[in-house]
Amino acid sequence: MATMMVISMLKRFKAILGFNQLFFNLPIHKQPLYLTTQKMTFKLAKADLTHLDALMIAQSKIYQNSPWDKYAFKQELLNTHRRLYLALFDQRELIGYIGIKFTPAFREAHITNVGIIPDYQNQHLGQYLIHLVCDYAKQLRLDKVSLEVRVDNQKAQYIYQKMGFEKVRIRKNYYYFEKIDGVTMVKPL
Repeated sequence: MATMMVISMLKRFKAILGFNQLFFNLPIHKQPLYLTTQKMTFKLAKADLTHLDALMIAQSKIYQNSPWDKYAFKQELLNTHRRLYLALFDQRELIGYIGIKFTPAFREAHITNVGIIPDYQNQHLGQYLIHLVCDYAKQLRLDKVSLEVRVDNQKAQYIYQKMGFEKVRIRKNYYYFEKIDGVTMVKPL
């Protein structure tokens, strides 16, 4: 019995080491990516603390009631072991972002936060970020990508469903300050 537990722990440890090697070798850790559309070229880079103020400005443009305060963003950016934040730029302006929490034990990538400022919405930039996260999750040998969306945000739910996400549950008062439920959506990979 004890031998089986040790073997199980060693397998889990080996899987985590393999994940770490894959995670830190993702291309975005080494250099920015560039996205060219018919009209523009955007730069996508790994976000860090130097982007904190720009992330807060972008969030205030995206959401009427900013869901995350500066401290929450800072903690996410500091936790580089299992989290990755990507910032999308037009020239020098941060116009969008996506945050991802990787949980190899559950073989899951969870999108913690995603947004594009209003002047750049409806250009499929948010979908590009989500597709990129799904690609990274596949490279990391994860099985699914999940996210939460406000129950009253039908437009986002429709887009996520078109991208292969399925509604799996309602989370009561997930958006605590506004007392709004969240819908957990999952995309199998």
